[in-house]
Amino acid sequence: RQLVARRTLRVEPGGLANGDIELDDSLRAGTYLLRAYTNWMRNQGPSFFYQRQLQVWPAAPKDSDAGGTAATPARPAAQKVVASKVDVQFFPEGGSLVAELPAVVGFKAQAATGRGATISGQVLDAQNKPVGAAFKSQHLGMGRLSFTPAAGQRYHARVTLADGTNADYPLPAVQPSGYSLH
Repeated sequence: RQLVARRTLRVEPGGLANGDIELDDSLRAGTYLLRAYTNWMRNQGPSFFYQRQLQVWPAAPKDSDAGGTAATPARPAAQKVVASKVDVQFFPEGGSLVAELPAVVGFKAQAATGRGATISGQVLDAQNKPVGAAFKSQHLGMGRLSFTPAAGQRYHARVTLADGTNADYPLPAVQPSGYSLH
């Protein structure tokens, strides 16, 4: 680690400062760390500093056909997100699935775009036998299901996605004792 550039900026009323940092042409290409902080932030320690990694690319040679300027390639056209890339998370009320106690489990299905995904499914045990009622998402990919987990059993949800494909998602492990809320 070596300091490449330092710049002190005046903080304007309202708490904002703006400026730029000119990098020397001889700076090697690579990943650099930009840190920004105020004196007050220094009192709190480095965990309070703003930090961001920046990628620095090599400068175009002055004697090139580009005359020292680099061409910026056109941005590729937006691509469709594949519907089958869905993240499903399960949240037992009370924090865990407790053996032999009725459980209510909230879930959230999220597409690769970050938006809620429409799903339906069934909870299955380790032998792929259905337990509890079938479920489906309600609003923004969220919903709930209920079943009574058995001691020592592992469960997963077989989920049908909007495009008709199926995927299996594990549920949290069953705890031998504890508390359950519903």
